[in-house]
Amino acid sequence: MQPRSPLPLLPLPPADFGYSEAHAQIQASARRWLAEHASAAELRRLETDPVGYAPSTLPALAELGWLELGCPADGAMDHLSVALLAEEQGRRLLPSPWASTIVAAALLAQAGTPEQRERWLPPLVAGQATLSVAFQEPRGVWHPEQLRSRAVRQGDGWQLTGSKLAVAWGQRADALLLPTRSAEGLELFVVERGALEVVAEATIDSTRRSARLGFTGLELTERERLEPSAAGAALGGALRLARLLLAAELVGVSEAVLALTRDYACLREQFGKPIGAFQAVKHPLVDVLTELELSRSLVLSAALACGGPDEAGADTLVAMARWHSAEGALRAVQHGVQLHGGYGFTKDCDVHFYFKRALASRGLLGTNVELGAELARRLFGGS
Repeated sequence: MQPRSPLPLLPLPPADFGYSEAHAQIQASARRWLAEHASAAELRRLETDPVGYAPSTLPALAELGWLELGCPADGAMDHLSVALLAEEQGRRLLPSPWASTIVAAALLAQAGTPEQRERWLPPLVAGQATLSVAFQEPRGVWHPEQLRSRAVRQGDGWQLTGSKLAVAWGQRADALLLPTRSAEGLELFVVERGALEVVAEATIDSTRRSARLGFTGLELTERERLEPSAAGAALGGALRLARLLLAAELVGVSEAVLALTRDYACLREQFGKPIGAFQAVKHPLVDVLTELELSRSLVLSAALACGGPDEAGADTLVAMARWHSAEGALRAVQHGVQLHGGYGFTKDCDVHFYFKRALASRGLLGTNVELGAELARRLFGGS
């Protein structure tokens, strides 16, 4: 029996996933820097900090060249380098608005007017300002076609009404990028934070803060409106990039928890031998390892596809990477807590930081149920 139609083909990566010596150097240098600046002690110190990240972080990331990756001079983003940096930050849970700023910079570089790019991109690259894209709205809305925030023409300007939530580092951003819908279609506006109602959200993950935004009858001029002809493609690319970075972060989360739990299993003894000698401990950790490597392969494939011409194929790979890395990270942290025994349930155990990140990430930019449905539509052609 022959299938009615062939399965949709995905972009095939090269055997080495395009991973070069330059990428290895970027990853190694990032790992060294993060080991020095993102210790568990620093995470604990920042838990009660009103800002949530050290003031020296953004200038340091600018000096490292990480911030300019969102808007490279030649316009060609190296998605693989960006994904590798996100993975390394996931391993250490560096508290910083790096990911949200990279996504916002990429969107602004693609759809911003010359005036907007000149106003915001230089300070972003220099670590002197931050932006964030307000993708998500109440009731689980995040897809551009489902947005409820509205933009209405008022003479030569616009009037915006709506609300946003889970805006990464929105309480600290200098400006927010607001996707809305108007009678003409999708609209994007860049709005300074002071013009909005901004409330810091209570979240279980202290290493990544977020905010709710409100705007009722917000009056804006045409100067705040991004190029309408580029809005759809730019927002789609920003959403794809944000999902990719989230998936890469979760790969780093899984790897860190696996290493912590492996080390503990080698040190903790029971019945006269390390608990890592028992199958009940070894086998779950091997399962975590195999899922980790599959998630990493999906992320690397997705990163390469994001730089190619097949946007539909890239979207599929990013959705797969996002889905699998979230599932894998959740299982990794569950095993991590369980295999640490009673110690794993205390705040003294570093695994709890990763547990909170894995839980907080599951519903961002689509739940895994929604991602599964999205992948099913691609597989079955929308039926």
